[in-house]
Order: sequence, then C-alpha cells, then structure tokens
Amino acid sequence: PLLDALGERCFTLRHAGDAARLREVLQPERSVVIVGAGTIGLELAASATQRRCKVTVIELAATVMGRNAPPPVQRYLLQRHQQAGVRILLNNAIEHVVDGEKVELTLQSGETLQADVVIYGIGISANEQLAREANLDTANGIVIDEACRTCDPAIFAGGDVAITRLDNGALHRCESWENANNQAQIAAAAMLGLPLPLLPPPWFWSD
Repeated sequence: PLLDALGERCFTLRHAGDAARLREVLQPERSVVIVGAGTIGLELAASATQRRCKVTVIELAATVMGRNAPPPVQRYLLQRHQQAGVRILLNNAIEHVVDGEKVELTLQSGETLQADVVIYGIGISANEQLAREANLDTANGIVIDEACRTCDPAIFAGGDVAITRLDNGALHRCESWENANNQAQIAAAAMLGLPLPLLPPPWFWSD
C-alpha cells in the first residue's frame, strides 16, 4: 500500500539501482522514515544517520532483528542505533499515509510523523506456490532437514525460501546470501551421497 500511495517517494533496496537512488535522496537534515527493523532496515538506518539524516524506524514486532539475531544481540543493536540518534518505534505500524509537501504518516499508536523520504525495508514473503503444488511442507517457506531435503526425498531446497528447524524445534528462515551459498553446497553433497559440510552459524556484517 505504501508503494502504491507514494510512488517514487517510497523506496526499497533490492539492487544497485535502488542504492544509487537512495544515495541521491539521503541528504543532511532530511527526515527519513524506515519501515522494518530487520537487517535491511537497520543497515539503512545506520547509513542514513551517517549522512546526517533524521531517522525514525517503525517495526511491527516487539524487538529489532527478530528473525535473525538472539535477544542479547537484538538489545545491543537497539541500543547502538538509539545512541547514534535513530528513533525506533516498536510494536507499531503505519495506518494512514497522506502525500503532500512532506509525507504524513499516521501510526497505530496515533502518532503522526512527517517524512521527506520513506523506505520500505521489511524483507520478503517466500513464494510457496510450486512447493504447495508438489505437496511439500511449508510455513512461509519450504521446510527442509539438515541435508536441505524436503519431505519429498527427491526434492531439495535452499536459500531465502528454505526453512530449517533449530535445536529448540523452532522453524527459522535465514535471508542471507552466505546462507544460500552454504545450503547449496550441502544440497549438492546430499544429492551426490557425499559427507555433508557443516553449516556454520548465520552471520552478517556491516560497513
């Protein structure tokens, strides 16, 4: 809905062209609202702050990096961003948008924000259509085992669409190029009947 309402005033970050457009608009003293406090949202918040923008992050969940980091890391990242001057609004979402000289955003909490730039950084929804047609187990992604094998032993999956089961039984989908690369190696080894490479812990980095 935001993309439809604001058109070119609402940005995403999916490829190099998006990064170039953002570099042009993230100018000092501009008010920037970022929707989503995951990897993309927090990275954008840090970059915009370094460019001396006034940054607010809106997150529906009760914490930052809810899918990709344990609680101690979540708390650390929240504090680091707040110390850098980023305003982070948790348990909140945008309910109404008015496009004028500035973008006016009304939140669920009733607060109204004014923004020069709005960035949508909420990640992806996995496309499960083909998996469902193949009667595979899905849960906002394709459920796989430690060999990247689905419930059908002849079908493998990996990358952003794949969901693994953690040691505590919880399902987890890791959206990271490094994870996709590692899972491809594991799936290839499983298909060839070779010993499976160890899957390292998920990791991210920031410049």
